[in-house]
Amino acid sequence: MPGYLHQVAGPRSLSVLERVTGESLRDLAFLRFRQAKIGGKTVDVARIGMSGNLAYEVRGPLAAIDLEVAEIGTEVIVQWGDLGRRIKNVRATVERFPYLAEGRNDEVDTAATGIG
Repeated sequence: MPGYLHQVAGPRSLSVLERVTGESLRDLAFLRFRQAKIGGKTVDVARIGMSGNLAYEVRGPLAAIDLEVAEIGTEVIVQWGDLGRRIKNVRATVERFPYLAEGRNDEVDTAATGIG
C-alpha cells in the first residue's frame, strides 16, 4: 500500500515526537521501530539518527478506509493533500484486495492476509 514517510531530525526531534504521540520514545533503539498514535492514527516511528544524532522516521498509510463505514464496492471520496493547502478530491471504489477483481490474483487466499 502506498504510504507517506516524514523525517524528523535535530536535537529537539525526540521531544517533538513525544509531544505529538503523547508517549515516551526514549526506549527506541537505533534502527528499531514501533507503533504509536498521532492524531488518533497508528503510525510507525523509527529511530534512524547516524553518529549519535537524533533523527526519526514516521511512516503510515496514505489512506485507510473503515470498512464499518464504507462497505466493499462502495464509492468514496478521498481527500488528497495537506491541511491548510490545496486539497484534491479523488473518487475511489472500496475493494478488499488490490486487483482481485481482475483475475490476476485468483490464487491469493485473502483470508490468510487478514484483509476481508
